Amino acid sequence: IKQTSFDDLSNDLLLEILHRLPLKPAHRFKCISKRWGYLISQPQFAQRFIQRMKLLMKLLFPSQSPPFSLFFQCYSPEPFPIEFKQFQRDSNFRSSNFFFNFLPPNPKPTIYLGSSNGLVLCSTTILYQKDYYVCNPLTGSWVFLPWPPYCQQYNLVGFIRAGQLCVEIFSSDTSEWKQLIVHCEGLQHVADVTMFQTHPILANNDIMHWVNHYSGKILACDPNDEHGKCRLIDLPNDPDGMYQHKCLSVCQGRLQCLIICEEVSQHMIHRWEFLEDEDYIAGKWSLVARIPVCRSNQLLRVIAIHPVDPMILYLWKSKRIVLLNGHTEETDVVHYFAEDQFGCYDAMINAFQFVLQWWPTPVPQLHKGTLLIHIIYY
Repeated sequence: IKQTSFDDLSNDLLLEILHRLPLKPAHRFKCISKRWGYLISQPQFAQRFIQRMKLLMKLLFPSQSPPFSLFFQCYSPEPFPIEFKQFQRDSNFRSSNFFFNFLPPNPKPTIYLGSSNGLVLCSTTILYQKDYYVCNPLTGSWVFLPWPPYCQQYNLVGFIRAGQLCVEIFSSDTSEWKQLIVHCEGLQHVADVTMFQTHPILANNDIMHWVNHYSGKILACDPNDEHGKCRLIDLPNDPDGMYQHKCLSVCQGRLQCLIICEEVSQHMIHRWEFLEDEDYIAGKWSLVARIPVCRSNQLLRVIAIHPVDPMILYLWKSKRIVLLNGHTEETDVVHYFAEDQFGCYDAMINAFQFVLQWWPTPVPQLHKGTLLIHIIYY
């Protein structure tokens, strides 16, 4: 009697089996043979795997959102190592890769610049940035990008002349940087353009956003536009706002702006949103929710929002991260920082959403169509 092995199975039948594996084994089984590695590495495999996982989650856990975490980085004023906090029990988050120890050794802490679709953009310095890594902490894979043409002290945004930017865009299609001179209406009236650099990059609908609280502006740049289109968007003008700081975040694919306000008897968090695509184009914000929060004499800031439920907020209060459930108005301390992380008056914190993808997003090989935007200040 002839024994049947996996090698005797057709590709279609083998794929039906592999699609039913959990995420980590399915990803690791690429190493079993060239045939398995080829089948699992095909884009069609990832698409079918994701479709199946979404369907299973919808049937078994209809109210549960995808596993996600927040990455924090404190500055006091020098950066501290990246910290990581998961909010749903998921074995994938147990990997030490989420502390970025797979990147090349560096005497200073890695700088977390932004994330999108399971990929993270990092650098080795705050100023004079030229070393960029794109990595996936789920798989520990990473790629080092070629140096940009110029290395300036402030390399996020700046003037070439009044109202113009020098935009450098790296494309993995060509493995090269291209440089554009872009006009940005109103930029000449921004008091300190370098303040755009002090807050994290926010990517939404393939458009990059930087916020400048001091000028009340968002700089939006579309790297897919052949002319490198950039524009300024006003932050909501909330007359009740207590602090200059406003939190810009994304929930369900829509930009959100959260502002702590003082009302007659209590503090409120006002949540503003662009309700329609036309509103985003016109810069028309709508006040969609008012969430009560306990009064406090301590510094209180909104630093992040839940990626699916816009009524779940994360606040920075003194040396703690507090979860605020806007549905029940209940709070819960979810993270404590070390004492030495807030020793200076100018200490600050950046927070980044990281949503676990149903299938690991591959780190782009050069010549494979990824864009990195790099705006320099002269």
